[in-house]
Amino acid sequence: MNILITGSNGFIGSNIAIFLKKKNINVYGIGPKNVYNYNLKKKNIYKKNIIGKVTVSNLKKFKVKFDYIIHCAGSGHIGLNKTEDFKKNVYSTKKLFEFVCKFSNRTKNIIISSTSVYGNSSKKLTEQTKINPISIYALNKRQSELVCKNIYKKYKTNIIILRLTSIYGIGLRKQFIYDACRKIKLNKNIFLGSGEELRDWLHIDDFSTLIYILIKKNLSGFHIFNCGTGKGHKIKNVLKKMIYKFKKDLKPKFDMSGVNFNQRLNVTSINKIKKLGWKPKINFDKAINDYIKWFKKSYLN
Repeated sequence: MNILITGSNGFIGSNIAIFLKKKNINVYGIGPKNVYNYNLKKKNIYKKNIIGKVTVSNLKKFKVKFDYIIHCAGSGHIGLNKTEDFKKNVYSTKKLFEFVCKFSNRTKNIIISSTSVYGNSSKKLTEQTKINPISIYALNKRQSELVCKNIYKKYKTNIIILRLTSIYGIGLRKQFIYDACRKIKLNKNIFLGSGEELRDWLHIDDFSTLIYILIKKNLSGFHIFNCGTGKGHKIKNVLKKMIYKFKKDLKPKFDMSGVNFNQRLNVTSINKIKKLGWKPKINFDKAINDYIKWFKKSYLN
């Protein structure tokens, strides 16, 4: 089996690649260079990995028919400008699948989206929760989903959209857990938000396992699944545990000024995806402890 991963040098893409390679799957990659990726110190992850953007000219360099494309490429940051975010999340998605479908509609496609498309919610998120993106990042993730829906209708190809909650794991050098580690190490105790926000963190190993299960299930048609753990962790409680592990005498303080803090509740129902025989297994507290150990060894000022 041949699989192409876009965003191959990013945290999510490279972890999925490592997992699939262990299952004796031929994994190919395409994506910009990422000098901070912990996984890229491991060599020979990919049969072929093209360093560059997802463009038609680069895609033509692969002389292989792919059974699956796992589309991880795109911005993982909520604060990018509108034009740049559109190019990374929407335009590249459209070009990728239009190119692939011109040759064959049999290739099956998994697209990494985000639960941010739901916007604010006071209830647990399901696939039926009203779509209400309130950031540039979320809006472009939603537009990418609509592009995929149109590609499905036009070419009758097979598409799975995965709306992912917050991802974490050893090697991740961005987002809340990493930023919190940096602040705590530097004895900084001011954090944005109220501390009452709930987050549903999914470990990259659990997510990689899910990708493998989806490949083995070989679903046809168009599907959307929420991906998380179904459990929420309050930000202030997570910080207290992290500070304790760092052995710091800090008391977190929270700053709401100038922040449009969305998604007070970002906990995802996983009832639909569990029907495929998957459920997350990684213990959050243990995984955070392991992450902190890794951070202490690898932190770069």
